[in-house]
Amino acid sequence: MGDTNITSLVVSNANDTSVPFSVVSLPGFAGSARRGVGTVETTATTATAAVGTSTPQRPAPVTTRAGRVSAWGLSLLATGASTYALEGIATAAGLLLAASGVLDGMAHGLLVAALALSYVVWAVALRTNLRENHTLLIRTGMSTNVLSKVAHDVAAARSSRPQVLRLASSAGYVASEVVKEVPYYAGAFGATVLTDSVSSAHALVFLIGTNLGAGAYEHGLARLTRLLLARTPTRT
Repeated sequence: MGDTNITSLVVSNANDTSVPFSVVSLPGFAGSARRGVGTVETTATTATAAVGTSTPQRPAPVTTRAGRVSAWGLSLLATGASTYALEGIATAAGLLLAASGVLDGMAHGLLVAALALSYVVWAVALRTNLRENHTLLIRTGMSTNVLSKVAHDVAAARSSRPQVLRLASSAGYVASEVVKEVPYYAGAFGATVLTDSVSSAHALVFLIGTNLGAGAYEHGLARLTRLLLARTPTRT
């Protein structure tokens, strides 16, 4: 048969184990075999690279003591500033709406419906802020609501499921916002008892205004948090 070239090919599997085998080929076919090996190696390399790039990088939690202390300190400061800003904007909006006389003369049933609608507006804006606040917690360990951070960290110590963590941070945030509603109702309806110049209709109008003001604040805070996240590099 003349000179026969024996070309050994080595194919590597995904576990880097080499399986040698021999192919008997006539002269002139050795080059084709070598090109085939090159094609196999190139394909394997490309597949490996594709697998590597398709794996998402999850942000790492704050693990150092200094990082945890800093996150808690900033969360407390942000909560204080956020509370003062929210109370100021909501109260001002309620007083402004009540003083404007826009809803004067409206039937009591319509005022109650308008109050319910104002809660819907507030809830929609709050939902946006809950999403941004949770992202802030995941990426930085900080929150604009310290009760949300407490609930998130307690849940994180027991579970790593994203749904559980999101539910915990949202529940803590909403609970604190519901508690903040109490002074508005106490002030609005307390005024109706203390003075005859303030009626229940005035109290309802005031509450409608506070809800609209709170909704505007939550939406603004969500946008501010989003801008902060855009400037904050993701931890890897």
